[in-house]
Amino acid sequence: MMPSSLTLLVLLAVSSSAQEVPCEGPYKNEALVAELDAIDEAFRAFDPAKARRLLSATHRSLLCLDERADPTGIARLARQLALTFFFDQDEDAMRRWSMLSRKLEPDLPWHTDMGEDHAFRAQFTAFEIAEMAGPDASLMPAKQGGVFWNGSLVSEPKAPMEMPALVQLADKKGLWIRAWWQDGSAWPDNLLGPPGAAPSAPRWLTEEATSDPRHAEHAGLPLFTAAEPAIESEPAGSAYTDQEIAAAEAEDAAGHYRDPFEDARRRAIRRVHYQSTATNDAGDEVTINTEIVTFKRDRSGGNPVTYEIFDYWTRDVQEWAPGPGAVDGYLQDWVDSRPPPNTSRTPVVWVSFAAAKAYCDSFGLSLPPAGEATVDEHLKWEWRVRAGEPARVNAKGKVLDSASSEVREDTGFRCQKP
Repeated sequence: MMPSSLTLLVLLAVSSSAQEVPCEGPYKNEALVAELDAIDEAFRAFDPAKARRLLSATHRSLLCLDERADPTGIARLARQLALTFFFDQDEDAMRRWSMLSRKLEPDLPWHTDMGEDHAFRAQFTAFEIAEMAGPDASLMPAKQGGVFWNGSLVSEPKAPMEMPALVQLADKKGLWIRAWWQDGSAWPDNLLGPPGAAPSAPRWLTEEATSDPRHAEHAGLPLFTAAEPAIESEPAGSAYTDQEIAAAEAEDAAGHYRDPFEDARRRAIRRVHYQSTATNDAGDEVTINTEIVTFKRDRSGGNPVTYEIFDYWTRDVQEWAPGPGAVDGYLQDWVDSRPPPNTSRTPVVWVSFAAAKAYCDSFGLSLPPAGEATVDEHLKWEWRVRAGEPARVNAKGKVLDSASSEVREDTGFRCQKP
């Protein structure tokens, strides 16, 4: 058994900096079992709001673990989060948490009322687990300490892309000194070193992580009844209130911990559902369900659009997503269609003029008008007019061809009111 630390400060890895947040006290895997059971009870009571609150609290409490994380417990939490995002119709968030659950515990039992034809289960199992990726570097834990990824010791900074992960650091005495949630291979810079030999396992590490058998027992219990729907359909409009969005923005601006629902709040997508009838070629009357997805507001707030924000936008506006069909050079620094590591809060570059204009247009905004120096000098450029067409100029006045339109400097772009 490893010794427990009496006082635990959790260092949250947020962007390139970190925040120290005192825990109310040591958190144990035993408590995780009870909290996951309470979340299941909230689903059984058809109370999605309570389920959200409990999920957020448990997600954060895991940062205070005073022992090695239970992988099956995390898998169970990830499945509950995926279920919540399934009801929210947030496919991207559902996919990420589904990947984590399946990666950690592919044989976790299903609730007895979730057969193979259940819509959530079918979608959950259809997502492919992303490939492993990571920087060309080595991990540098504390001397004779260790880095643990979802309860497993890791020797190199590799992880499935886009997958959430609970990372814990332990020192040479086996004390759990730091923990954070991260996405994929977005390892903190201060944990990385030049490529080299992998760190050795801590001397005190003598056994693999063990899972509480109650996870499997409780995951197999009924969750819904056949007589009524699990959770009411999402109402038209944003799933989050303006107050919730403002609170999430304030948390993010302060550099604090973000719970698993904040990404959805930050995207602030408005979903409007319509239903109509029509006659098909056979003369039968059919019902047509239509969903229109629009953004409620520009998340950049007039500041340079960051990699993170532009990434959210491209996930819902697929025509501007990176990939094989993109113009040469467009978002060329992205890796496997996702932003490069550790860039979430920096201005996005290699964005075409057309894409930058489309981004601003989608919020009813515009790029800075021609001839107005509304972009800060440190961003090195502004939009001007050349032969009646917008053109990009850098800080030295050199005109860049808007036809090829790729940003080839560390510049970025922003939107403003028209």
